[in-house]
Amino acid sequence: MPLTKQKAKENLAKLIARFEQEKSAGKIESYNEEATKLGFINPLLKDVLGWDVNDRDEVSPEESVSRGRVDYGLKLDGKIKIFVEAKTPKDALIAHTDQALKYGYNKKSVPFVLLTNFEDTWLFDVTIKPNLKNPLKGRKAYVKYDQYLDYFDELWLLSKESALNGELDKLLLKKADLEKLPVDKAILKDLKHWREILAKDIFKNNPKLFDSGDREKDAIYLKEITQKL
Repeated sequence: MPLTKQKAKENLAKLIARFEQEKSAGKIESYNEEATKLGFINPLLKDVLGWDVNDRDEVSPEESVSRGRVDYGLKLDGKIKIFVEAKTPKDALIAHTDQALKYGYNKKSVPFVLLTNFEDTWLFDVTIKPNLKNPLKGRKAYVKYDQYLDYFDELWLLSKESALNGELDKLLLKKADLEKLPVDKAILKDLKHWREILAKDIFKNNPKLFDSGDREKDAIYLKEITQKL
């Protein structure tokens, strides 16, 4: 039975709950790369994004690239669409961005690189030349695990279905516009995104602050708190 978007969200909710359970128990710090792949990244690819990790013609492990190997290649019609570089939850992705981007950029036929430790998931357009001074230049999507459900449409762009129907490729078409975006507008875009994440986090973790019964009043109060922070 094909994976539906609704079923994918249900599977994702269970995966997030298991990750949070492991994190709360203090076990997640002991996860090595292989344990992270088996416990969270493989289920993310298969049960949430619809890539068959058991089919080497669709998900090829340890793909050979210039000066190394990338953890996975996600394939359509025998051609790699996305390289996936997996790290452990205790690894900061920014420290591995340069390596991941070079893997993709040196393989001209591969347009995207996904860098993930499950806690964070970043997607890069590697048709853009890597910039050591700005390693996040080609980043097209970035989602943290506790925001996966809130930003599911962004995560769903990485699904096999989105790759098949061309939704993923539309990110490449946005390249020129994004690179021309004035710095002030780029900053405002980021601030708006961060502000939304912050507001949702405040509301989620402080429900008693917003239970006056007056939704408009509570919304204004949340806005004020977020603005002050």
